[in-house]
Amino acid sequence: MDTLLSIIIPVYNSRDHIEKCLNSVLAISIPKEIIVIDDGSTDDSIRIIGNYKNKEIRIYKQANQGVSAARNVGLAKSQGQIIAFIDSDDVILKEAFETFYYQFVNSSAEIGVGATKIDFLNQQESAYRISPSKLHGLILDGQDSFVTLLKEDAFVPLVFNYLFKKTFLEEVGLQFHHRMSEDDLWTTCALCLSKKVLFTDQVHYNYRKQPHSITMMNHDSLFKADNLLAVSDDLLSFTKNQGFKKETLVWIYCKILYIDSAAIEIYQKNKIKKRITNVMDITSMTQFILMQDDIKAKRIALTYYNRIIRYFNSN
Repeated sequence: MDTLLSIIIPVYNSRDHIEKCLNSVLAISIPKEIIVIDDGSTDDSIRIIGNYKNKEIRIYKQANQGVSAARNVGLAKSQGQIIAFIDSDDVILKEAFETFYYQFVNSSAEIGVGATKIDFLNQQESAYRISPSKLHGLILDGQDSFVTLLKEDAFVPLVFNYLFKKTFLEEVGLQFHHRMSEDDLWTTCALCLSKKVLFTDQVHYNYRKQPHSITMMNHDSLFKADNLLAVSDDLLSFTKNQGFKKETLVWIYCKILYIDSAAIEIYQKNKIKKRITNVMDITSMTQFILMQDDIKAKRIALTYYNRIIRYFNSN
């Protein structure tokens, strides 16, 4: 029996883009199920999807709870051995996706790393997020993968940049949390818990940055900042009792400091005095990093630490 691919697509008011998304997914010549979760749309999205009358598409509806809740429903309903996530305003690049998929399926890896083309639609520009060429074709330990990507400034938190074996996700019990910045938490946890990560050079995904998307419209919002701090807290909790290597902890701590700093930058733009409750944790993480040998990590940690402390002292 062929391996089944489960493609999970959360949908919220996507009538202008959902056809392109679904057409790209349906074009893939892989045994698949397409799990669409309507997250309380108020437009014609579900009617458009229903018009396809395709047996590969399964539709579930929920009251608006955000993308994390929608993805969790998709995971619970999935029957495939391989899991892919797609946003409803993006498209799959057929040939590269199929190559990436079969490389992953025929490997022993629990996570596959692809590559993403990012189109900035309001600027008519594109960029590519791809792992370092020295990694392509290799299968590495997840912690080593995470550290290498952070060191090389090549870490892509976007969940659609990856493929996952469902058995791995079930084993580690991963769920999505929060309504924004959820990918930072999910992808960090997934990589650091994995024993085998496959790297490829396949640009399989087209991320189409819409100027009026929920992500872009909330880019500098207090809602975004509050979610960033919640993700930061969850990442710190995640590091407890995991037995991670010191180097892994160094780079997770760097990521936490970056996320806290990003939240503070938003508060400053909005002229909000937000009390930061985890200053002791921030200081402890920074001290831990400074005790290690990684010069780049030390520089990063001090940059973000000083920004956070200046904000704290100004309140």
